[in-house]
Amino acid sequence: MRWDRKPFPLAKGTSKLKPYRIGRSIRVAGEFGAEEMGPDFVTPQAACGTLAILIESSYNSLALSHLEICYKILNMTQAEKIEEWVKKQRRGTPFSSRSLLKFASRGMVDQTLSTFSKEGKLKRLLPGLYVKPMMHPILGEMTVPEKELIEAYCRHSDEIIRPSGAEAVNRLGLSTQVPVCSTYLTSGRSRKLKVGSHSVSLRQTHPKFLRLGGQAGDVVRAFRYLGRDGVTKEHLLQISRILDDGAKRALLEYQPCLPAWMGSKIKILAELS
Repeated sequence: MRWDRKPFPLAKGTSKLKPYRIGRSIRVAGEFGAEEMGPDFVTPQAACGTLAILIESSYNSLALSHLEICYKILNMTQAEKIEEWVKKQRRGTPFSSRSLLKFASRGMVDQTLSTFSKEGKLKRLLPGLYVKPMMHPILGEMTVPEKELIEAYCRHSDEIIRPSGAEAVNRLGLSTQVPVCSTYLTSGRSRKLKVGSHSVSLRQTHPKFLRLGGQAGDVVRAFRYLGRDGVTKEHLLQISRILDDGAKRALLEYQPCLPAWMGSKIKILAELS
């Protein structure tokens, strides 16, 4: 028998909880928000509410597995919840310690992750960033690509982080020189991050030069790197050849937010296409 969002009979004292079944999971929507009784954890309040409902439910064939889930959730320690969540993460994919604050306090999360790192279950990449090590049968432990690591750190720190102007110039084909040092622009404070055996520099920049991504963002940061007198007509011709229509529209729309000289270069760029 199949139910599509069919409500369960409510037990006394659970009028604010409205559980319903979707596929093989049960959701509890009410004062505790929408919680899913499936592979992910739920709050103890929602688990208690669902537990009470299922006990008095006439759908006994459905109740057993979900009763076991509720019982397991209610009896789990904070460390066990964190460990269970970590087990589900993919190897080689960085994750933020902030993702675990729904299970425990900051101190408990940091202590548990530190213990896992000492035991070899996790590897600390950057402050607040961890990864389950991925081993290759021949090459040994695989490193996380720098780009993927910086993107994860960007989400963790709530900053805007973009490649440097020198990298943007290289991407647009305006120079064949490859930057030797790994430098990124950030909306946060300037600092250096130690990534494995080398360091990554984060340089503070005004957010208006960081908001655009993709090709349009590369153009803005390349202009800023080259400077007013450094952007030549040859550069504009090269950029116009590789720039797609979407990037050109984005530049024209964002032009009022940029310095006047950049706006004039963007207008010339639009006329060349």
